[in-house]
Amino acid sequence: MGIPSYFSHFVKRHRQIIKPMCQITNRINNLYLDCNGIIYEAVNIDRTNKNEESIIKYVCDKIAFHIKTLKPSNNVFIAFDGVAPIAKMNQQRNRRYLSWYQNKIIREKKHTSGEKVWDTSAITPGTLFMSKLTSAINSTFTRPYEFDITRFIISCSDKVGEGEHKIFEYIRDNKEYHSETVTVIYGLDADLIMLSLNHLHICKYIYLFRETPEFIQSLDKTLSPNEKYLLDISEFGKNIVEEFTPTKVELQDGLCDLVNVLNLKNPNNKIHDYIFIFFLLGNDFLPHFPALNIRTTGIDTLLKAYKLKFVDANKTIIEDGEIVWRRVYEYIDHLKDSELGNIKYEYITRDRLTKKLKSDSLIISENEIENKLNNSPMLFRDTERFIDPWNCGWEHRYYNSLLKTSLSDAEQISKNYLEGLEWTFKYYNVGCINWRWSYNYAYPPLLSDLLKIIPRTNDANVTIREGVLNKPVSPNTQLGYVLPKNSLWLIPNNIGISLLEIRPGWYKEDCNFKWSFCKYFWESHVDLPHINFSELENTIDNL
Repeated sequence: MGIPSYFSHFVKRHRQIIKPMCQITNRINNLYLDCNGIIYEAVNIDRTNKNEESIIKYVCDKIAFHIKTLKPSNNVFIAFDGVAPIAKMNQQRNRRYLSWYQNKIIREKKHTSGEKVWDTSAITPGTLFMSKLTSAINSTFTRPYEFDITRFIISCSDKVGEGEHKIFEYIRDNKEYHSETVTVIYGLDADLIMLSLNHLHICKYIYLFRETPEFIQSLDKTLSPNEKYLLDISEFGKNIVEEFTPTKVELQDGLCDLVNVLNLKNPNNKIHDYIFIFFLLGNDFLPHFPALNIRTTGIDTLLKAYKLKFVDANKTIIEDGEIVWRRVYEYIDHLKDSELGNIKYEYITRDRLTKKLKSDSLIISENEIENKLNNSPMLFRDTERFIDPWNCGWEHRYYNSLLKTSLSDAEQISKNYLEGLEWTFKYYNVGCINWRWSYNYAYPPLLSDLLKIIPRTNDANVTIREGVLNKPVSPNTQLGYVLPKNSLWLIPNNIGISLLEIRPGWYKEDCNFKWSFCKYFWESHVDLPHINFSELENTIDNL
């Protein structure tokens, strides 16, 4: 799971928490590795004529390298993504189609369609490649004494759950152990920052590690590419509590009442609030609001609104791990007042960038095809211009063109989005409360419509019905759902070929793209054919 552009914002705004590893005086006890990114790293070195044995060897060698570099004393947790919740699978399906389409267009334009390129869709639970990798990991990391550690904990793609969530489930299940030990989390996903923050009340000595070349891109020039850095999540948590707690509150008589951070009833509530409001900027499960763009004013808008609405230091959106919906109402009520103005600002900003890109496109470059495709959302903006927030009825046009529905359906869309806020928060805190839930639209409701259905009473709650089948799908079902037509051969036992024969309508290649308010092509939403999970499961079971 990830938050676009968040990592760059995070390190620039909180530079002081980036610490050279040599400055960490405590011995590292635990190293927990979220390893899917290492597979992509291996593939991207050279995708042509790639053989799977070399990829697997690279992954095993890289894991061993990180263990020897960080020198943990106790546990090493090696995690890969297993079967995901359906909410995540929707994003996986979208991304795999975009990747297939992008590669297809580039190869056709460059006349390299005959060139063999390794299919990254193989990095999905249930494929033969992932089975081979699982076997290699289990056979390579069997002797802890070779690495001077106590034990290995291995959870590969054959065990359900996203890699990072399996790591934090282990932390939750072993609270006492993690309360006093030092834990380093390795991974390239920016969402690891939020997950680590969310578990500070359990694991107070927690750091994130990224390799320096990746880590220092677009950051501070004083960071040395030859140095290894850790992100001090405990320090970051303290920064959030201080930032979210006003040091003074203006009283009616013009005087100021000082507020001491130490008087907070539960500082963790502030950290949870920070995590919760950032959901509005979009993540793997929910789209971002057009009025809240993380690349422009979105973060500042969220933080400013929070500080204005919650001047009482002990008044929070999250209380002891539960969402206080009446406070969500107060917060969204404030945000909705600037919604139209912020959307207009986005149009003005995007117009400026579009003009620049069109000017730059006159210059022929070696990567002209890739650049034009990647910048398509900024170059071709007919739907945005049709919505036109400067003219009456723009709300109707927003729902009609982007959500394939009318303004009268805003309540249903808003209810689904509220469920998403609850589902995502619970997913971070206690695990997956419903494997079959998903947000069913490419775009969110407008903030003004979302506000209308947020509960306002003290005991109100948003309940996600568990349903009859609250369990993960099978690996073959996930493959049948997320793979594009050209990758169906990756499903074992010719299941993909059979699916294509029985259900050809599920695997169309001529889909439309929605990219309004996106910056890059890979952020686009694809109008993919609807696949009913019950039908998919029954079809596979009967093969």
